Formats: sequence, structure tokens, C-alpha cells
Amino acid sequence: MSAPRITDSDCLVEGLPLIDVAPLAQGESDPFATHTAHALRSYLLWCKQVLDAHPLNRDRLEQGLAPVNGIVTQRPGQWREVEPFSRRWGLKGVSVASGLVYWGICQFLGMDVHKVQDGPDAGLDLAERLQWAMAHRDEYEFFHIHSKTPDAAAHTKDPHAKVRVIESLDRGLGRVMDDLHDNETVVVVTADHSTPSGGPQIHSGEDVPFMVIGPGIRRDTVCRFDEVSCGGGLLGRIHGADFMYMVLNWLDRAKLAGLMDTPDDQPYWPGIRNPFRLEH
Repeated sequence: MSAPRITDSDCLVEGLPLIDVAPLAQGESDPFATHTAHALRSYLLWCKQVLDAHPLNRDRLEQGLAPVNGIVTQRPGQWREVEPFSRRWGLKGVSVASGLVYWGICQFLGMDVHKVQDGPDAGLDLAERLQWAMAHRDEYEFFHIHSKTPDAAAHTKDPHAKVRVIESLDRGLGRVMDDLHDNETVVVVTADHSTPSGGPQIHSGEDVPFMVIGPGIRRDTVCRFDEVSCGGGLLGRIHGADFMYMVLNWLDRAKLAGLMDTPDDQPYWPGIRNPFRLEH
């Protein structure tokens, strides 16, 4: 058997050696973690041997290029069944994204996936993805619209590149905002993490801006969408685990605390329940 209680091998920083795979401190006496670490280390060594001998790497060496001859791992886990998104939150969801990671995560969660590709204009891509969502509002109740471009620009460590991408996304959202701002749609704009435009860190822990607009949603006095301005907003500091509960509230789908209309304590109303029948 395998166990996820092992270290990463990815050092995440250029110029540093990979990390040796080892059991976590609390798992040193765990034979499954020891076995997993040994098996993964052997596999990574085998990958290097195979890649070293690959014709593409021989060609790279002849051209004076560094070989691509390693695989790195991080955040080990273990397979488990998860409750489908539609049953967990009472909403049929779809992801509109361009990355394999998001396709895989959303499929794992039981969401549909509409695969798109990134073009040269991030704002145009965003507008087209939002237009696709509006055209499919009869099929879905929750849309995950994603753009990887601000993160990719920040990883270049060029703050001007990041500014250009954010300005492009702002223009793209502006193209369709009038259509989104109807009497039914709730629009949330935020990010999953901060990405520094300088220094060695890949991601950092500062709060990200958060904006929501829709019918019946309380307004505050914040008029700018940036980290500092949004930090003084009515919503305060939001944790990721709070997000979907807030979405249910904005959609008038949140269940009153203490109500039990289903055998399972589902957070949405009406729940997936059986009708009371008069026959025995």
C-alpha cells in the first residue's frame, strides 16, 4: 500500500537541487510512507535515465541546450471519492477554462467542462468565455470562468506585463458587463492567490480583491477594484471555505440554520428531498 505522508521533490526555485523524497517526520515509523518514498524515488531516477537517452535530449545537447530530463512532484495525496458538486451545493456547474489542471479538477468534482484556448488578447478571451456562459444559462446555474494570464504574467517578474494583462481583462469584462448586470445574474470577480511581480516567491499570502454584484446584494462605498480598496469593503476578510456559502446566500438558495429538509444536512434550499405522500 502507498501513503501520501512524504515530502515533495520539487524545490520550486531555479538553481537549487531537487528535494530527496522522504517520509514525513510523523510518518517515519509508518512502513507505508517509507515504502511510498522509496518507490517514488526509484521512479524519478528511472524517469531521468529514460529521458537522458531520449533523442530529443541528445539533439538539445548537440545544440548546447540543457536537457529536459527530470520530473518533479509536490503535494502528494491519496485518491478518495468526493461528493459531486451538484449534490454538495445544489447547483449544476460548468468550468470555462484553458488549463489541464482546471479541466481535471472540475471533472473530478463532477462539473462539466467547456475547454477553450488562450489567444493573444486576454480580455477578448474573457469576453468570449462570458458570452458563452450567457448563452448557456438555461443549462447551468454556476459558471467558473477562469483566466490564467495574470498569473503567467506575474511569473515573468515584470510588473508592467502584469499591468497590461489586468488592463486587458478589465476591458474584456467591460464589453459584456451590461449584459451580465441583469435582474438574475450574480457576478463574482476575484483571484485564488497573490502572485508577486518580484522576488523569489511564486505565490504569496496577501489577501486578493473580491467583488460581487447582482440583484439584492448590499452595496458598500468601495468604488475601486484593487487589493487596498477592497480590503476596506463591507465583506471584510473572506476565507476560501466561506465562498460557496456566500454564493448560495446571494442566489437566495442558502438554507436557514437549523432547518432539516433532507436526511443529510445540505447547505442549500430546497434540498434534494422526497415528498410526503398520503398513501401508506
